[in-house]
Amino acid sequence: PADGRSEIRIAYVHNCDYLRRAIQLFLQTLTDESQMMEAAAVYPAYAVNRRYPAGEIFSFGENADGEPQLYRVIQAHVSQADWNPAALPALYEKLGFSPSGLPLWTRPLSAADAYQAGDMVWHQARKWISQADNNVWEPGVYGWEEAGA
Repeated sequence: PADGRSEIRIAYVHNCDYLRRAIQLFLQTLTDESQMMEAAAVYPAYAVNRRYPAGEIFSFGENADGEPQLYRVIQAHVSQADWNPAALPALYEKLGFSPSGLPLWTRPLSAADAYQAGDMVWHQARKWISQADNNVWEPGVYGWEEAGA
């Protein structure tokens, strides 16, 4: 017998899908890479046979911290299995790193992804080294030492 719970669950899942898509569309408007990296898990994943306009941002693989790696499309194209960021990097810009290759600082969500002593990041156009394990503070506030360029 239909008790309405199935329809409610289906409606709930559809609403969650719509909300996720709305958030993904909003994320495409961000211009600050640190903010982008804080929401990396919500960006859509790379998909094959999809039209990618220049400037669109998506996730593909993981960065050195084990978090989703974000990319910006440089040249509009329709994706192919052999045109992903690992196979054809000329189509994409890897996000979340300084020009010298240091990861951008992003606010840890919890102690599970906090910075450890010796971790190096780029923040506010400067290089920083964490002076403490389980460091969740912003560089320049506490627990970080500015390093030479």
